[in-house]
Amino acid sequence: MSNNPLEHAEHIAHAGHGGGDHGHGGGHDDHAAQSKLGTFIGITMAVLGVILAYCAAEVGDERTELIQTLVEQQNAHAKYQAQQMKHRIAIISLRQVRGEIPADEIGARLDEELAKIDAEQAAPPPAAKAIVPAVAASPAAAPKPAVAEKPEAAAEAVTTRAARTVAHGLIEAMTPRKSQVMALADTVERYEKEGHSAKEWTESFEPAVKAHVLAQQRFDLAQLLAEIGIVVASVALLIKRRAPWLLALALGAASVGLVIHTHVSTGGVVHAAEEKIEETGKEYRAMRNDDATAEADRALVAKIRAWGGVTAAPKPASAHEAPAKEEHHK
Repeated sequence: MSNNPLEHAEHIAHAGHGGGDHGHGGGHDDHAAQSKLGTFIGITMAVLGVILAYCAAEVGDERTELIQTLVEQQNAHAKYQAQQMKHRIAIISLRQVRGEIPADEIGARLDEELAKIDAEQAAPPPAAKAIVPAVAASPAAAPKPAVAEKPEAAAEAVTTRAARTVAHGLIEAMTPRKSQVMALADTVERYEKEGHSAKEWTESFEPAVKAHVLAQQRFDLAQLLAEIGIVVASVALLIKRRAPWLLALALGAASVGLVIHTHVSTGGVVHAAEEKIEETGKEYRAMRNDDATAEADRALVAKIRAWGGVTAAPKPASAHEAPAKEEHHK
């Protein structure tokens, strides 16, 4: 063992220098670990930002699809209301026509009354009571000549026949044409069928509307989770701790899972609803085209114009002619 103080000082210096190198090595390792953690947190924040942007875009798309679906549903509902209104108007017209049809009892009662009159006219007048008893087997009694029919009775018979003819003619004139009444009844049934078809078309939009509303709510929730994850990741980057970073990862995973679940659950519903909407819309439009009565309507208008002595519709005054006529009247 050396007693030289210089050697002891040298050994102490070497020991201190070796411990310093070990301390600097530990500091470098901590700095590298914190640098890696910061890198991971930055990547997490970037991914969460992408998820946030995607969720915001999906929310906008779902809102647009919802508005478009509601507009189309409102259009279908307007057609359904129009069909219901036309059906009620046709029902009212049919009831009015039914009220104008004379009852069958009127003709039967008229025939009974006229038959009674005929029977009374055909019956012989009652014989007058004899004041003096007739002498039996009187040679002076001679058969009286047949009395001719009175002119009044013949006139009454003619009047009765004329009344019967006039009465039945009035009944037939008051009775609407069966063809027109049947056409009106067919129109009532047609409007009713078209109303049911329009109602099915309107109701087919409901699943799509509900699916778009649910998808919008879920994408909003996924967007909120991504925003919270970004905030938590920012805190983790600030304090250089692993626990907040793991929580941010969990929030991001929950957001991604909710997005996937929304696409899977609502996508099929929306697709099926769109097919149903297209199918019911085609059925309604096909029914409207098949039941169109434009030719019959034009023929009816032509008959009315022919009855009125007008062959063509009056031409509307043009924009240039209207001021000139107005100036002329002034």
